[in-house]
Amino acid sequence: MRCDDAEPPTARRSKSAAAKLLVAVAVALFTANCSSQQKVVSSGRTLDPKYGVYASPRVIEDGQPVPKGGGREMVGKPYQVAGRTYVPRDNPGYSRVGLASWYGSDFHGRLTANGEIFDRESLAAAHPTMPLPSYARVTNLENRRSMIVRVNDRGPYHADRVMDVSENV
Repeated sequence: MRCDDAEPPTARRSKSAAAKLLVAVAVALFTANCSSQQKVVSSGRTLDPKYGVYASPRVIEDGQPVPKGGGREMVGKPYQVAGRTYVPRDNPGYSRVGLASWYGSDFHGRLTANGEIFDRESLAAAHPTMPLPSYARVTNLENRRSMIVRVNDRGPYHADRVMDVSENV
């Protein structure tokens, strides 16, 4: 046995510490890569000159399954669109008669105001001030048929419209 080929104990310890650090970094990177964050397919970050707000990013391609849930509760924080201030609030007795329009297919797969992904086949709606998420009964005044929708987005911002609804509503 030759003693001059042996590593000193401090060199072995520093190699061992470096190897442990390398493993810890690799595990952290692998874990971060497995997180549930959605990949942004299209940023959609163009400013709408009429409303002064940015379009939400598209996170699901057309034809792909839309995951459910993932939204957050939103009440009370004022916001502005087209120079008008809206204040979301709880209003349990809220009732309004007016026009509802449906979301165009361009909104499918985009993030809603509360962070969920809009699915045009769901029973979803947008309202400028109702708490997110909340539920509302929508009634067709021509045939008296009603259904319950999940309000998870903001809008519409047209003076004559009360609510935007998904195609299935």
